[in-house]
Amino acid sequence: MDIIIFNMMLYNLCLIVVMYASVIHCEDCIFNLKRNGIDLQFDLTRFEGLQKVNFNKSDDMYLNIKLCKSNEHTSTCNGIKSKICLVKYKEYPPEADVGSKIKEVKLNDNNQLVLSLEGNTVCDKNQKYSTDITFTCNKNMNGNEIDFKLNVNNCKYIIQWTSAVGCPVDDLDIRNICEVTIPQTNFKFNLNPLRRLTMNYLVKNQSRKFELNICGRLTNNNKCGGNITTICDITDIRNPKVYAVGSRANDKLLYVTDSKILKLIQYEKAARKRKDRGRQIELIFKCDENIAPEHTKPKYLNEENYQDKTISYSISNFEVATSVVCIPRMISCEVITKNTVSRMNLRPLHKRVDNWKISIENNSEHFYLNICGYLNEYDGQIPTSCTANGKTSACYVNSSGKGISIGSTQIGPYYDGNSIILNYTEGDNCTNSLKWSTVINLTCSGQTKLIHKSTNYTLCTHAFDWKTPKACEILFERKDQCMVTYPFFSQTVYNISNLKDQTFEKHIEDNASFRFSICGPLQKPCNGILDSAACWSVGGIEINIGIFTEEIVFDNGSIYMSMHGEKCVNNGQGPNSYTTIRFVCDFSDSNWIEYNKDFEECTFEFTLYTKYACKPPLKVNCIIDDQLGNIFDLSKLTKLNSNYEININHKKTIILNVCHSVINNDINGVDCQFNSGVCLVDHNALLYPNRYNNLGDVKKSPQKKGNKIMLEMINGFYDNHEVSSVIEFICSNKSNGPILISEENHKYVFQWFTPLVCPKHIKKEEIISNYSTLKPTYIIKDRLNCTTNISTKNNIDVNYNSEQIEQPMILIENHNNALQQFYGKDVISNNFTGIPVMKKEESGTSFFAVIVLMVLVLILLTWIYRWKLLKELRRISYTARRRRRRENYNHSLM
Repeated sequence: MDIIIFNMMLYNLCLIVVMYASVIHCEDCIFNLKRNGIDLQFDLTRFEGLQKVNFNKSDDMYLNIKLCKSNEHTSTCNGIKSKICLVKYKEYPPEADVGSKIKEVKLNDNNQLVLSLEGNTVCDKNQKYSTDITFTCNKNMNGNEIDFKLNVNNCKYIIQWTSAVGCPVDDLDIRNICEVTIPQTNFKFNLNPLRRLTMNYLVKNQSRKFELNICGRLTNNNKCGGNITTICDITDIRNPKVYAVGSRANDKLLYVTDSKILKLIQYEKAARKRKDRGRQIELIFKCDENIAPEHTKPKYLNEENYQDKTISYSISNFEVATSVVCIPRMISCEVITKNTVSRMNLRPLHKRVDNWKISIENNSEHFYLNICGYLNEYDGQIPTSCTANGKTSACYVNSSGKGISIGSTQIGPYYDGNSIILNYTEGDNCTNSLKWSTVINLTCSGQTKLIHKSTNYTLCTHAFDWKTPKACEILFERKDQCMVTYPFFSQTVYNISNLKDQTFEKHIEDNASFRFSICGPLQKPCNGILDSAACWSVGGIEINIGIFTEEIVFDNGSIYMSMHGEKCVNNGQGPNSYTTIRFVCDFSDSNWIEYNKDFEECTFEFTLYTKYACKPPLKVNCIIDDQLGNIFDLSKLTKLNSNYEININHKKTIILNVCHSVINNDINGVDCQFNSGVCLVDHNALLYPNRYNNLGDVKKSPQKKGNKIMLEMINGFYDNHEVSSVIEFICSNKSNGPILISEENHKYVFQWFTPLVCPKHIKKEEIISNYSTLKPTYIIKDRLNCTTNISTKNNIDVNYNSEQIEQPMILIENHNNALQQFYGKDVISNNFTGIPVMKKEESGTSFFAVIVLMVLVLILLTWIYRWKLLKELRRISYTARRRRRRENYNHSLM
């Protein structure tokens, strides 16, 4: 609900009404403004190329202008990726950034768009260069035809830019319908790049001929006229007819999930009722990665008549093949099933440097594949004939070493109910006018095996079978606005936006360092790139390893964001950098950073320990008072960013925490039930929901029973039975973590030897001093059938000798400051354990000291009271004596 409200607020901001003009920059180079109640939109996305403005004919001083997508341009301006760069060959430095940031967008008195930009280069004293661009509309100019007028005023460059693209978009009602988001994902189709500004699409076949525009009305000088006409039938040029109109109220852009088809529906007439709209027109869009927007050519398919009892109308079909509607391969590899409940993610199968290789026929013939992308030319084994055009995803290499493309265009992947199907089509020519294609059938399995299954020479198809755990169902969610929800539980929100506006940096070995920011650009640009959010520096040379994003992913208990940046090497070889920032739950909010890098694959991974990756915890009081002068505090054993692990066998692990629910989203990606204090992890469970099993909720505080401290956790569920767990804490001079000793009647019993439960006075023979003499515990149970041992991750370095335990033990260890913050301010240090405990009255000798102090205070108060009372009595007596003397004196005078 909060996200919906935020989106509504953002939309309303785009439509703010003020006396003159208001603006919001809603996307790159598209500006929405309002003046005197009229909505205006300017679309400058056509200016993606580099424009050059000369000062004079000598060409020794000019401006390089690249307003849109400037970060994609490889050159820099004085070290900054600038939108406007001043080049002066006769001066040093030869370049000056005169416009890298858009400071203001407004309308002048003539309703012309004015952009004010500021550069990073200092011009005079503390003043920076700046540029004002005024866009003048000229609808008679074709395409990207541009006319410039340039003036210079001290440190400001003033440009008048005349073109057709400078005209406001006058068919917003039609254009606003051309965006739609795929359900359950963040990918948005945007057909607006297909909109023609000057010349309409000409569509014709043997019998019909049309003028057509997409996401906009027909341009000027069309045969039908009108302000909302989108298709004009010019089959009879002497009698043109309006074939379709655009109307926001009637038009629909639909994505059909089952068939993966995107279609735009329009009608012959703009009317409220369906029966009055006439002909229905469907533009069916087809992905073709090889057809750029400017080369798109719609086709007319047919017109079919449909009739029922009440309505008689026809449906016309057009087909539009274009790269605009191609879902990026990495996004399409996040597979969603029909019921939108189960998801798979094939991204881990994508190769960044090498390729998947399958050998056949005694290793004399090979196949090369990649998933969610094209074959990598950086692989030293693959023939150059396989990667010649740079857009091959599957290749066959014969015994002579010649490579043949067997698929480039990706279709899918999609889930057919049993497996994931991925198709690659449009390979090299085969026979019968067919082209080679590839079908990959991926099946969920605990093993990994990729084989070439068959070749159909009639259909020119190669088939592969791939068994892999990566084809199994997972819990997956991707959200923007710097937050993500737990899949299917939208009330559990991980709000990473609390980490915004911070720079995390660290100096490491080999004169290297890194810095990154969350959901926003770095305050200091990396390598001159203003949108950089991650930077790696070696020997003073910076590499931008990530452009900022606000997308956060939840993937099987791991929360992370990913970014792409520059290549790791300067020779242009190798893949672009890929950076992930993983957020690990840490209730102490240490902001500790771990990192890992691989320069060969140009990948960087940072791990940030933060409380914003935590689920709401469940915890209980961890203090026990036995009323005999002993206070036992087990909060020392509570972990805030990890769990205790008991390795049952190579298939199963038990994790637990003390007086606190297990730490989910930890470094191991644990994802137990929210309230679970003990959890069994079945590593062989292919279905993710079956992997984590709750062995007991955190419900009860620890209690003393006999000479043991017991911590019970209840209401678990495993193997179709309600289960519970009990931890028995036993006095020892060492602490090596929990041990599973039995499992009977669906109750798991653990033992934990620790000095934290030893009373103040205890005999040596009552203490387990040699922990190594303890024998492993054997559990005879079908589903466990194992020997339990203590995991090294559970070691707690708290050691005592028997002499220390004979006397009241005083621990001199440093306190965990996070415990006091976590359990509250009423936490003090206990003289017995040396660890934080809740405030309580001291026991033993300290108790008598308190009694004596109270008695002394009472005596002091009594004396003070008596003193004040005596003083008051003296005052009253003195006053009475004076009154009697005055009365006697007055009486004598009478």
